[in-house]
Amino acid sequence: MFVFSAFRGVIVTHDRGESQFPTPLDVAGSDQVWPGRVGKDPGSEKNWIWEMSDNLRKGAATHAR
Repeated sequence: MFVFSAFRGVIVTHDRGESQFPTPLDVAGSDQVWPGRVGKDPGSEKNWIWEMSDNLRKGAATHAR
């Protein structure tokens, strides 16, 4: 999970014990991507990731520059 924090523009927010994960409110106005939950898919060999980002800033505004 924490390998993601090595990438520029990624902020890892993960604390299962405290049930602390990123929400849309946390990331509003931010250009970063916030992964919060990563897990193994029990039905395959793939992993899954739950991430939040401000889609207007990350998508439209970032690429319009």
